[in-house]
Amino acid sequence: MIKSFFLKKIKNNSLKIFLIFFLSLVWSAIGTDFNTFKLIFSNINFEILVDALRFFFPYFSYFFFFIYLILYKRLNFLTKNKYLNFILLGLLINFLIQSISLVVVGSNLNYLHFFFLILFSFIILIDAYNLNYENEVLIIAGIFILFYSAVYSVIAYHSFIFKTPHLNLYGNIQNIESYWEIISDNSPRSSGLSRIALIITVPLMLIILTANRSAIVIFFLYYFHTNIVLLAQSRINTSVFYFFLTSILIFAIFSGKSFKTIIKKIILIIIFPILIHQGTIHVKKEYSKSYSEFRSNFQGELDETGAVRIKHPTSPLTSGRLEDWKKIIEKNNNLIFGNGFMGDRFLINQSASNILIYNYASGGIISVVIFIFLILRSIFIFAKVLFVYKILPNKNNLLIMSTIFIQSYLILRGVAESTFAIFGIDFLIFFSLYFFSEKYYSKARLAKKSFTK
Repeated sequence: MIKSFFLKKIKNNSLKIFLIFFLSLVWSAIGTDFNTFKLIFSNINFEILVDALRFFFPYFSYFFFFIYLILYKRLNFLTKNKYLNFILLGLLINFLIQSISLVVVGSNLNYLHFFFLILFSFIILIDAYNLNYENEVLIIAGIFILFYSAVYSVIAYHSFIFKTPHLNLYGNIQNIESYWEIISDNSPRSSGLSRIALIITVPLMLIILTANRSAIVIFFLYYFHTNIVLLAQSRINTSVFYFFLTSILIFAIFSGKSFKTIIKKIILIIIFPILIHQGTIHVKKEYSKSYSEFRSNFQGELDETGAVRIKHPTSPLTSGRLEDWKKIIEKNNNLIFGNGFMGDRFLINQSASNILIYNYASGGIISVVIFIFLILRSIFIFAKVLFVYKILPNKNNLLIMSTIFIQSYLILRGVAESTFAIFGIDFLIFFSLYFFSEKYYSKARLAKKSFTK
């Protein structure tokens, strides 16, 4: 009986299981390219084998997935949302242009891998949208970013406590090569780690705000990740974090709760993270042997906390980004169609560190226009949900409020990073949330029309 029950459950949810499985394979392929697969024929070891499997599995699995979709007549590149279809058509044109430009200009063909992963991602997100599986998509995203955080944040804390002499994580994480050899050839920057931590804090702070009581694990995860955000000292991430705290303060004040409850929420969400961060710095200064040795030998200037931060010699505010943007604009001769995926690296051999400049380098003016439409559409949905439908934080609106906060942050992050313009963590997070926000807005609009009738 039990066996038949589970078999029936699996059969009834087979479609959902397939979608979750294939989306998980796409997430696991982050950080791979065609060169990853080539390495297996030259110098095989455990790390290369794992990377090769991460590269190969999405292609192998999606071959069968496409057959499945064709047989059941569900291979569909459209949704019932005409506005979403318009954006998707634009994005398809954008990434096709980048693929063709990549070949035409003779850039690194390894980057064609991104086109296929993007195509796989959109097919599965469209299918999930049509079948109302947006929540499951967000759960997969949450599991993977928690996994990344569990690995990298723990290592970062260990680096901060025992290895680095500094009082912050800025620019230090990627210098601890011994940690990363068994994980990846590309270690994350402190701003990247801070970004993951900040994204995780958003739903946690909303849960603490709206719940009468929260589990201890919620508080642990919240304080653990807020401390990472503050230790990393990324200007954008720290500014956004304090903006989020200010928003939470405003929501708490106008929540209609008792004065005692409001004070309690402010202490738990705002005061404690700052105190924990300051306590971490104090313990490091007082008891860290590496910091004591560094302080006694350091000849330069330290700030008021005793920390040192390396500044760019010519452009301290933008960390050299302004010069890079100028170089890309000057060197880009393919104004309309760009230079293909990673066009910034083709032109100046490093990241553009701006979502629109990256698109200009990679897909030309066409890509810039398409991403402007995507960003404006996202902002339009945020505005309608918040100011027209007047959705405010409560336990029933945690997902849409978290979506608005995180998408807004990723758009703002586009000022200083390429973020969701290229396949990676930001890409999968942003578009998982974008599809969810489109579905939520579509339902809210229909509900309002039905109510007015």
